[in-house]
Amino acid sequence: MFNILSYGIYLSISCYITLYVGWRFYSLGAVYLQYLLKEEKICRAINKTLLTCYYLVNMGYAAYCLSDWEDIEQCSQLIAFVSIKTGIIILVLSGLHYINLSVLYFLSKKQFTLKNTSI
Repeated sequence: MFNILSYGIYLSISCYITLYVGWRFYSLGAVYLQYLLKEEKICRAINKTLLTCYYLVNMGYAAYCLSDWEDIEQCSQLIAFVSIKTGIIILVLSGLHYINLSVLYFLSKKQFTLKNTSI
């Protein structure tokens, strides 16, 4: 009984995080991409690709976590286990977000230096 309840809680939290945070990154990240890359079509394409990858990674990880679920017998175990799994998914996704930002930043700087050296 507690396992099914924990699945429901975890999947609800994971779906909320995925949809809300993904949409926030998508809508606010467009400004950052436009600042870095200066080309609107490329920015839109990269932004949509990042959103799709974000959704795939998040849903894939959530599904993987369900396969690794332990038997839960008490309410305190339910809270602890859902908290740990949710915390891990938040840490992984925030780490991936910062890696994406860093890669885009360094690629934009490389593009800028290549344009300046060809003069």
